[in-house]
Amino acid sequence: MSVRIFIFVLSALAVAAAGGRATAEVSLITVYETPVGQEDAVIESWETARDFLSREPGYLSATLYRSMRPESRFTLIYVSRWESRAAFQAAAQRLGAARIVSEIPGLTTTRDLYSVIADDGSAPAGDGQ
Repeated sequence: MSVRIFIFVLSALAVAAAGGRATAEVSLITVYETPVGQEDAVIESWETARDFLSREPGYLSATLYRSMRPESRFTLIYVSRWESRAAFQAAAQRLGAARIVSEIPGLTTTRDLYSVIADDGSAPAGDGQ
């Protein structure tokens, strides 16, 4: 099992202004460079991890996007939302320890946690701590 594979299930959007009050919500955004012929395997692996994570404390939502252009460098993009950075980190550790997600040869992922600094009409929010 690869640590990078289990992390791909997560995504990033953080500290948002909700009704005038800041929250510590975070998201992990993950982009995938999927090997030719492996997209179905990546999606199946993502579903396995998503099913596990959706039962974890602090989980809010998950969305997987597919490029509309098959030749796109990043064929899949995953965004998951969490109540806090700590909730995400704890869930990621438990997922890694569970060893339920298979490694996919040639899969490259790039990911990071993000916090919202502005949205369509709200003032900048907190720092996602």
